[in-house]
Amino acid sequence: FDPAQGILLRVDAVIRGDLLGTARYESLDSLATDMTVKMSADTELRWPDGPVIIAAFPAASRTQPTTEFDGVVDFAGTSGATLEGVIGFDVSKTATFTQTEELQRFIGVGQSDFQVTTSGRSRASGAGNLSARFSLTTSAQITITYTYGNPAIDIEKSTNGEDADEPTGPHIAAGDPVTWTYVVTNTGDVKLVNVAVSDDQGVAVSCPQTILEPAATMTCTAHGTAITGQYANTGTVVGQPVDLVNSPRGGTVTDVDKSHYYGDPPASGEYCPVNVLPDVIYLGESSGTPAETFVLPAGYDTFIIKRRKPFRFTNPVAETNAQGQQIYNATPGQIERAWACSGDCTFHETLKEDLALGFQKAGTHLELLIIDDDVDNRWDWWAANDPFTPYQLVDIQAMVEVAKFDVPFDAEWFFYTEDSIGIVSICIVEPPTVAADIHTAAKAQETLPDVVSSSSGKQTFLPIVNGGIAP
Repeated sequence: FDPAQGILLRVDAVIRGDLLGTARYESLDSLATDMTVKMSADTELRWPDGPVIIAAFPAASRTQPTTEFDGVVDFAGTSGATLEGVIGFDVSKTATFTQTEELQRFIGVGQSDFQVTTSGRSRASGAGNLSARFSLTTSAQITITYTYGNPAIDIEKSTNGEDADEPTGPHIAAGDPVTWTYVVTNTGDVKLVNVAVSDDQGVAVSCPQTILEPAATMTCTAHGTAITGQYANTGTVVGQPVDLVNSPRGGTVTDVDKSHYYGDPPASGEYCPVNVLPDVIYLGESSGTPAETFVLPAGYDTFIIKRRKPFRFTNPVAETNAQGQQIYNATPGQIERAWACSGDCTFHETLKEDLALGFQKAGTHLELLIIDDDVDNRWDWWAANDPFTPYQLVDIQAMVEVAKFDVPFDAEWFFYTEDSIGIVSICIVEPPTVAADIHTAAKAQETLPDVVSSSSGKQTFLPIVNGGIAP
């Protein structure tokens, strides 16, 4: 079998055995009798190394009456006969091979030599005294049938229902939800297992099954949040062909499809929409005995508590008081500060250190929701490439604040604090386009300006998109 034709799934082998003979007999008895001649053969197909694969056993029999010996041994007359064209045949049962080690004997380039053997037997009976002669020819006909398949798979990806193979794709407001669908079809004639879909942008793709019969289709989905500007991601599907007994056969099959969308900046100018982001408010500080009891306001579901020695933020489980309120009882004698949060309330504890924001392109918009930034002489700043060299100071200090920054040039960017703060959420919005004359990070480092002050303004609270705004 030429493997270029496809994947060998099954081999069926059949042997037909034939015999063609002539029988001559003469009864030498003094009494009339019935003479019977029988011819048979064994025909076998063998593996190249000897064992029998299949066999057929053709046979033929003739019976005729005779008189007493007519006095002449001529294989004719009333006491003898010559029977020409005695024919017999037999077709074997089908030998079927589906196991990998069996099929390997049939795969490859060139010839494979199998053995075919035949042997014949003849006999005559009836008279106590007789003369018989036989001529017997046997033959075998071998039929080998290959069942093979051509595995293939197809993926068609769409964004919010549009098959956007080329840019720009659908226009989606930044911050709005995005749904990607991946329609996967087994376009071959072989069953596929371990079918999986992945996305080059790290999108988590969910599929309803991992097995596809020939011509079967399934729809996988993934979800994300739109970012500003042109966006593209590629879906990839892989599947493992299997044979008729579900054993892997051959390599995997795969297909890819790209999809696009264009993220339009929100008309309001808010890059990090309020309706999808957490909400945080400051509740107060407990520093004496008796300790304070903090109550979660309506619409909030999580406490954020700052503790000292060591400095840390925690999310304690709220208790329910007799009035049905969700409360937190501060630790007596300990200084603790409390915030109420609704939404994604995870945070980065930051104490006189930098927070790496990664390589950001010019035009990228950054926002950090910060808590516990006391009004004192300990400052926060944005820095390019070196976190200890300020590029721009953050001039707001509050128990809940939003630090906003538009990246001026390509670089590795950092947020550095001299205080002990909590960064509840990070919003990173990529630029819609990058102008051709934007300075590189290296050039910008050579011409870094003096530290300048931002004017982002103080806010009591503002929900912020968490890290990884769009897969």
